[in-house]
Amino acid sequence: MLEIATHEDVIGRTTVLVRSGEEVIGSLALSTPRPWQQNARMVIMVQVHPDYRRQGIATAMWEYAKAQGLNPTHELIKTEDGDAWSKAVGD
Repeated sequence: MLEIATHEDVIGRTTVLVRSGEEVIGSLALSTPRPWQQNARMVIMVQVHPDYRRQGIATAMWEYAKAQGLNPTHELIKTEDGDAWSKAVGD
């Protein structure tokens, strides 16, 4: 069973983590809120363990961040994979 939770560091960056048991299998790192952009938090990095890719883990983290009111948004500069994923999840 997968568990999703958030962790905020001391300067306000938030990471959404997905665990399978004790193992972290995915993380979605978000910037501190940007007041000039409706408190949007930019996606800094998305990582999913290779054994769990293409199973909706990254999308689940994105949806969880939205449901938690974290207002995630995509950076303009992305890797090729990041660009494809951002188009797939929208927003």
